[in-house]
Amino acid sequence: MVRRKRTPNLIAFIAIGAALVAVGVSTDNNGLLVAGVLFIVTGVASIMKAKRERGANDSDDQQQQD
Repeated sequence: MVRRKRTPNLIAFIAIGAALVAVGVSTDNNGLLVAGVLFIVTGVASIMKAKRERGANDSDDQQQQD
């Protein structure tokens, strides 16, 4: 069994991004708005990558058991 290094889950970036978007909208600051969107995109990309890796690991485990 190969032990892989665990990567950090960046799900907290979604909450940080939502807060930045809210502050950016309320203060009409486009910089904060863009930064918030980038944080949200980074968090969602992290979640999608983790799901893809988990799915690949599950299929590999099933093939080894057969």
